[in-house]
Amino acid sequence: MIIFLLFLALFVGINIRTSIVIGIIELVILLVFVFFRTSKKVLGLCLIVSSIGVGLSFIRFDYSKEAYQSVVIESKSNYFIASSSLEKFYVYQKDNQYEIGDILLIKGNKKKLDFETLESNFDFEKYLNNKGVYCQLYPEKIEVKFKTPIRIGKIKREFLNKFDDNSKALVGAILFSMGSDEDIYNSGKQLHLFRLLSNSGIYLTLLYAILSFIISFIIKKDKAKKIILLVLFIPILIFSFPRFVVIKFVFIRILRLINEYVLKKKFDYLELLSISGLFFLIIDYHFAYQNAFLLSFFIPISAYFYLNSFKGIKKKKQKLLVSGLILFSFIPFSISYYHEVAILSPIFQVILTPIFIIYYLLSLLSFIGIPIYQFINSFGGFINSIFIFFNKINPTIYGLEMNSGLILIYEALYLIVIYYVSSRHIPMIKISLIPISLVLFIYFVPIKNISVDQVSFINVGQGDATLIRRRD
Repeated sequence: MIIFLLFLALFVGINIRTSIVIGIIELVILLVFVFFRTSKKVLGLCLIVSSIGVGLSFIRFDYSKEAYQSVVIESKSNYFIASSSLEKFYVYQKDNQYEIGDILLIKGNKKKLDFETLESNFDFEKYLNNKGVYCQLYPEKIEVKFKTPIRIGKIKREFLNKFDDNSKALVGAILFSMGSDEDIYNSGKQLHLFRLLSNSGIYLTLLYAILSFIISFIIKKDKAKKIILLVLFIPILIFSFPRFVVIKFVFIRILRLINEYVLKKKFDYLELLSISGLFFLIIDYHFAYQNAFLLSFFIPISAYFYLNSFKGIKKKKQKLLVSGLILFSFIPFSISYYHEVAILSPIFQVILTPIFIIYYLLSLLSFIGIPIYQFINSFGGFINSIFIFFNKINPTIYGLEMNSGLILIYEALYLIVIYYVSSRHIPMIKISLIPISLVLFIYFVPIKNISVDQVSFINVGQGDATLIRRRD
């Protein structure tokens, strides 16, 4: 538990920058809890660690040079992110051919990021800031000092070109977490599928468990785990780098093997998760601002506490209850990313997860050279049909992004509900559900539209329209 509290202290300290008032409140609550539930020594450690987190969050590296020797740490079709002297840059590059690991000497000018963001649209500048990128480098000349011999990006592109457009989008999303403009990707996105699957690591965990079970019939289970990790998941890590969820999955599996066979199970699962979280935040504290980090740690930590709270319940009911509680807690995240809550999406996610596991495995087999591309195309068409059908029967509630204060209130009320659910205090469960339901009701009902002037810019397909509403 001490390691977990230190992980929380560092995480909260780093996040104070995003909202100082909310961050201070969260930190005070954490420290009060530590004061009453642990020792003064642990309280002192948490204070030190949280202070380090606060200090890290305000650090900025800003070097002005004529030339920047940089290593490419992320590469997309029309830009790349490079790191030089602990500073990261966004570099626009049409038809970008540079790949992760390339070392470049870039001569050019550096300026602060300045991207326009439309309301409810993807905030690219915020996305880059969350990765620790605050400046754009405008190159006058780029000289390649070292070129990565294995061109992974090129291998991916050549592989994906073997599929039709729909399957290409689906395989790219599931296997490499790539976005797309294809209808199948947009349909899956409307069901809130890709974000949860790509950032939570659910499919990786299930795939690992299934393969371990199958191979354990041939060889011992402990050897099966090591072979699967070495033969399958290390190559997956290489070809999906820098996807955080895959890096974290492989790292935590290695930790678990070390803990089991070297340290003789000295640490429990929560402590291993916390050690992993501390490691990544020390490597790069900007992970604390990224959805992939939040989801890949929030889900297993929540599940750990819920399962321990509901030990007396039958396993099937326990799993359903835990899954429901986790999904319910995701409402602020869903609103933040999608600006909507799709009512039946959690059910569809449960239904489609096994199908995605099969599709993911087939995609992996085709990636290593087994020629089943036509079958994958047909399977992709079947999945697309399911997407279209589910979208037709999936009611949706729309809303603006929740501010930090409202999220804090919601999560505080949510924890109160969880406390009474875990203690099985039925009267208090009913009472505690009232305020959290009121928060959601007040948030989603457009009361504000009645009392304020409003100007709405509407895209109607053939042109733009402007709607002006006045109180009088």
